[in-house]
Amino acid sequence: VIWFFAADDRDLRDEATRVAVKLAGTDTEMWLEVCQMFVTNDDDYILERVFSACYGTFLRDPKSPSLSSILAFVAADFLEITERTNAGVRDYVRCLAELALTQ
Repeated sequence: VIWFFAADDRDLRDEATRVAVKLAGTDTEMWLEVCQMFVTNDDDYILERVFSACYGTFLRDPKSPSLSSILAFVAADFLEITERTNAGVRDYVRCLAELALTQ
């Protein structure tokens, strides 16, 4: 499903993101591995949708202990590996941090 995040068609990317959130259910632990697999990907569409689906899954289970693992990875690895200019990527990372702060 994640490879559909690279599609040129925004509607297809949107549907793939919704499907990823539905498939994940409340299994928030899987997103750390997914983020680690795709962090070096140079396609911002994919990375934006990975973090979007990750955020959508955490909205279903905001008290998940794995939220801190995702944020630790983002702070330690993702932000050091890459300097993204894509506003969507930065926004979803910010949303994850804000979600953690509200819990």
